[in-house]
Amino acid sequence: IYACTLYLVATCNSNAADYLIEPYLNVQEVFSDNINLNDNNKNSDFVTVLQPGLYATRNGSRFKARFNYAIEQIIYADTDADDTVQNLRTDGNVELWTDHLFFDFTANNGQQTISSAGSLGEDNIAAGTNREDIFFYRVNPFWKQKISNIANLTVGHSYDEILSDIGDSNANLSYINIKNGSRFTRLLFDFEVNNRFVEIDGAEDVRFTTIKNRFIYPVTRTFSATATIGYDDDDIPSTTGD
Repeated sequence: IYACTLYLVATCNSNAADYLIEPYLNVQEVFSDNINLNDNNKNSDFVTVLQPGLYATRNGSRFKARFNYAIEQIIYADTDADDTVQNLRTDGNVELWTDHLFFDFTANNGQQTISSAGSLGEDNIAAGTNREDIFFYRVNPFWKQKISNIANLTVGHSYDEILSDIGDSNANLSYINIKNGSRFTRLLFDFEVNNRFVEIDGAEDVRFTTIKNRFIYPVTRTFSATATIGYDDDDIPSTTGD
């Protein structure tokens, strides 16, 4: 594959508002001597890729976010496989109540390989049907609380969902984390409890429960002794029929 790429960016930013906005245009002209990734029936083709997009960031004291969205138009000279792919990458964090209540979010949209047995390409240029649209998002509200100088508590719940052409899934994760406060300097601890419940279309539900406590003893400034004790309970359906 031989490619020539042109990348144009226009920037708008403001230090006062801590934001950056960059519209951009990515243009590629590609020649491939095996456009279908089929060694038994090679076909060459020229491909034009037009990708207008928008990149933006916000870095405020209580709201931080990144956003990158692009429409990828793939045009083949001879192959009847023109395609349009929407790509989205975004994540952020909001502080809803100072030092206590927070909200994280992330979302991605794009394409992924369906089967490792089919043709595998590093991008969307190769023609074929071994790729699917996929959308993923996660929301995660959580609470932070300092318990005097004894411990730092974090309690949260996240929900994520995967939507794709071949099936959907979702997961709920509840978690608790307790770390030592500034009062402890010789023996540190990190205790966590996670309970994750996963639902998958066409399959049985799965549950994962983890309880773990890690103790850290600083011997020197650069060396520490660590001990971990934990418990796992994974409720995974049997594939043997038992």
